[in-house]
Amino acid sequence: MSADNGGLGGLLQPGDGMNDDPNTDPSTLRFAVGNLVIYKRKDGWQEGEIFRVAQLLTLGDRRQRIAYLVWPLCYLPDDEMGTEWVYTDSDECIRPRPEDKTPDPANFRPLLTVPEDPMYFLYTNTEKFDAQCSDGPRVADVLGGRENPDGSVSMNLKGRKVKTAMLNIPGNVHGVDGYTAMIFSVNNISTRKSGPAMTDPMVHFESIVPPERSLAQLEKAAKTSNDKMLQLADALMLGCKGWPRDPYRACNLYRAAAWGCSEEEQMTVRYDSIPVGPPEALLAVCGTNIAMLRQKAGIPLDKPCMPRIWMAEGLKSDENMEALRQICFWVSQALKLHGHVTPLALTMAQGIQDIRFLTDARVTDEIKEHCEQIMKAYQCRQLEIEAENMMEQGNLPRGDASEDALAQFAPKAVEIFEGMPKANDELYIEFKPIPRPPYSMVVLMMLPAKGRIQKVVTLPDSLQACPFSQESFEYAFIRLSYDLHLGRLRTNARNRPSVFSVLDDGHGNTAFAAFLEEKLKACNTQVKLIKASKRINKKKTAKSYGTIVSGLMTTLLDIPGFLFSVGSMSDDASLAQEAFYDEAVIRSERAIGEGADINVSDKHHLQEASRWKSRGNELFQSRKFNIAVKCYSFALSHLRRVVKFDQTSYTLLGTTLSNRALCALGLADEANLTSEFRLRYTRMAIEDTETALRSSWCANVPQNIRGKLRFSRDKATARYDSLLHGAEITMSNLLWPKSETAPEETVDDILIEYGEVLVAKSLARNANEGCPICLREFSSELSKTYSVVLPCQHHAICIDCSHNIQKQSDSSRKLPRCPLCRATFGMGTLKQIPTRLIEYDEEISSLLSKLDMEIDKKISIATELMWKNKFHVASVVDAIEGSLDDQVTKNCSCEKNVWLNLRSPVADLEKSYRSLAEEQAISVDAKRVEELSIKIAKMRKELAMARAKAREILLGQM
Repeated sequence: MSADNGGLGGLLQPGDGMNDDPNTDPSTLRFAVGNLVIYKRKDGWQEGEIFRVAQLLTLGDRRQRIAYLVWPLCYLPDDEMGTEWVYTDSDECIRPRPEDKTPDPANFRPLLTVPEDPMYFLYTNTEKFDAQCSDGPRVADVLGGRENPDGSVSMNLKGRKVKTAMLNIPGNVHGVDGYTAMIFSVNNISTRKSGPAMTDPMVHFESIVPPERSLAQLEKAAKTSNDKMLQLADALMLGCKGWPRDPYRACNLYRAAAWGCSEEEQMTVRYDSIPVGPPEALLAVCGTNIAMLRQKAGIPLDKPCMPRIWMAEGLKSDENMEALRQICFWVSQALKLHGHVTPLALTMAQGIQDIRFLTDARVTDEIKEHCEQIMKAYQCRQLEIEAENMMEQGNLPRGDASEDALAQFAPKAVEIFEGMPKANDELYIEFKPIPRPPYSMVVLMMLPAKGRIQKVVTLPDSLQACPFSQESFEYAFIRLSYDLHLGRLRTNARNRPSVFSVLDDGHGNTAFAAFLEEKLKACNTQVKLIKASKRINKKKTAKSYGTIVSGLMTTLLDIPGFLFSVGSMSDDASLAQEAFYDEAVIRSERAIGEGADINVSDKHHLQEASRWKSRGNELFQSRKFNIAVKCYSFALSHLRRVVKFDQTSYTLLGTTLSNRALCALGLADEANLTSEFRLRYTRMAIEDTETALRSSWCANVPQNIRGKLRFSRDKATARYDSLLHGAEITMSNLLWPKSETAPEETVDDILIEYGEVLVAKSLARNANEGCPICLREFSSELSKTYSVVLPCQHHAICIDCSHNIQKQSDSSRKLPRCPLCRATFGMGTLKQIPTRLIEYDEEISSLLSKLDMEIDKKISIATELMWKNKFHVASVVDAIEGSLDDQVTKNCSCEKNVWLNLRSPVADLEKSYRSLAEEQAISVDAKRVEELSIKIAKMRKELAMARAKAREILLGQM
């Protein structure tokens, strides 16, 4: 716990008496040059940057090896300047800089709590004690345990055997009787724990009473462990095991445990240091400060007191304000460094609101900063309560059980399922991709008759590349059956259905139905295939299975953050994955859920994947990396639909991911790229290789392919660190706000132009590099497509990707941001695109003027069409053209055959247009793509003229 980084005396400026150490390999060290760390000093843990690694220090005849030279980033006195030495690469001396873990309501994910299982004994082989006793309630009976001869109680606590400890209650604490002191102290300790205020007393006993037999043993253990230091402080504060009480020393030990230093060193620690102790230690120091503040204010310690009372007292004097500052500091540090939300933090936030604490002129900026973090945790907790209420009402599926519980449940899953009572109902199961990049595959289980979701299982990243494999089916089955074992939502009825219905898509879902039938063949549960178009009942107004599933998916997407919380992919990882998708890949991924590719065999998908991979290899050899990436993405799209994986399939999958990562690194090497694009492509390479190496199927990939993946990952990681450290800081990074929260109404300025205009006028830094998300070029594929220059005024994206960014922002409750410079902008910025397009596009404006309705209704309909068609102008034009056709045919009351004959030239042009669009989507020839863009633009004009002519002829005939 204690470490000394000094020892040779004096200060050393960079380069003086310092050489590379030939006996130390820098690659064996945890940190590289440029990494931000925290390191141990005599005045506490401070932040620094690695300046040099693996050095040999020479001072006269003395030579000593050191791991790092660190450049301090904290405030230092005038007599302490320059680099500092860290001798050993260990957590006692140096650690990674901690991330800010304060719960952020702008980045809220619904808390899918781990469900508690009252029937755990069915698969854990633990004894369930009978808590009933005819002699009346005793401690053992109340706790559901067994009383031992020594007076302690043995019991099962959530599947874990525990034994209560015996505690000697101290005689008095500050004049308060022993029993009251013990209750008060236990309550103080409970406020350190994250979660609900009322927790099991057994947990308190286990945390308070040390297992060491003597105080000397505990003092020895405390010298090497912050947790033991905290336990020693509790023992001296409470007088555990009859040891003498020493409240003054206990307070010093609390501070030592919080700062992560020795009992002697805590006296010299500065308050701008970083506390590295456990969060309970930070809250223990906070508790001593609260007790001191209450004593000064004359508030009895043996009576409950809400924070708003002692916070109000803290404002009455400078001495009390200092105690209040320390309280806010320790609570905010527990939140920031550990994400540790306690009842104390939540009640303090309520007190801050009740007494309008932040509006008081005596509250300093430092205290306000700490309070803002506390308020964030409070706001996040309110959102969690809202999500928990939805879960209790059955409007939100349960979370997954712990991995340990599922591992114990798996061997007995079928046996437990068979033992449940049978209900005369149906459960519908479907593998379906989330209709939004990166198109993560989820498994929905619903009650079709009630149109209600029972369970959502998101396959982990390691199985997203092969969602229809046997391993994926096992993963989904265990979680679905465990959820049924817990009981139905809303009713909690624990039963199994008489029928499982599965989507009949002739492919992955059909294969899962066969797997399920084989799994449950002894359970007398029917498994049947259902077409998506089949209606729930025979009424004309009844909804089909496909319609119900689509509606439920839309509902889940509307729950802020839900489908992001059930997946493990982070925002940055999602953006990196999303960048490898273009319109053709999006269409093929969507086809999985829409029942396309029916009866297409694995052989066909493997052949297509191999063909696209070979094409990508040719382009890779020609250094046409941008096009090669698309070919590899097409190959992965086909591999994602393979049901039965074998050695050949896994090898093809690993090789394709490795090659695509090398393509991304090749793109990052191109000389004309900006630093933002280099970082982005390098991040893509890291994501691809990490996805493969972390996956369970990687073990089936040949050793040489795994070696290539590791080589690509290490190369990409090293380059990313180098680029990140030496990256150019753009004006947008300096001037644009980085806050994650902003008012909903905030609207920043954007520019909408065709891709060819962006290139011709150089309206964006990436005009010649293309859209950073879909990788299409503004000069060719996007030349006749609208693009958006973002508020950072440097970078542009295509109109399709702007829709994806806005939807992702809405679902995650995070501000949208530029995918390159990461600058954030207002929530309403991209929401103005539909209105701007309606005003800007001449074709839409002209068609709207012909609709026979009020102007407000026209704009409302056009805006709704924009959102429905994902800002795709051509689709909106087609929809308005259809409305005009309906308007004319309704007014003319003509026969259907007459109209079809008049419209036959339009139908022929529409067919040709779709053919050209599909060819463009899968074409990897840049010249051909450009030619097709020109042809498509020309054909759009011909289509508009043909449609207008057909309506004009019909009106003339009538």
